[in-house]
Amino acid sequence: MGRMLKKPKILTILIVLSLLSGCSQEYSYQDYSDDICKVVSGHYGWKSSLRQVQQEYTISPGLVLSVIFHESSFKAKARPPAKKVIGFIPWQSATAFGYAQIKNETWEWYKSHNPGYFQSRTQFSDSTKFVGWYYQVFLARLKKEAYSKAVSDADFYISYHEGIGGFLHQNWQQKDWLVKKAKRVDQLAQHYNQQLKHCL
Repeated sequence: MGRMLKKPKILTILIVLSLLSGCSQEYSYQDYSDDICKVVSGHYGWKSSLRQVQQEYTISPGLVLSVIFHESSFKAKARPPAKKVIGFIPWQSATAFGYAQIKNETWEWYKSHNPGYFQSRTQFSDSTKFVGWYYQVFLARLKKEAYSKAVSDADFYISYHEGIGGFLHQNWQQKDWLVKKAKRVDQLAQHYNQQLKHCL
């Protein structure tokens, strides 16, 4: 009986390893630009995560993916470049981390409203949920402030980068690089959504 029980365990291990090896597949810049379906389909659980976030938070999957692309280039353990102290000593002062580059204090704020076990900024599903949740917080705050202008995906990215208060105070209008980046996020989100119609 003992020997018979070992086979299912070995089979389970092989299945898990095959799934993990599939996630380690390399993708080209062209894939991320013109074949996002290939990337999403090649990662176990990404499709279901995007569908769930779209349904729960009414955010387009293309916008979620565009934010992640511009924040981390889909690198699970991405961090901002370390600054140099005295010109040559690397010093990591920023706490942004993971797929969605979420800061420590923002992550704790999110978890206080969304408690759960084993949540991690390096997990794609948790990162997509955070982006979706923040999107709804952003819209709710604009409604509370009686914000009357039409809101674009570029506006959301500016809020994501500057904070909702920063977006409302409009100090970002002086940051040409951020305005241009937000427009690229908007354009890529639309591009992704067109592609995702064929695979989500």
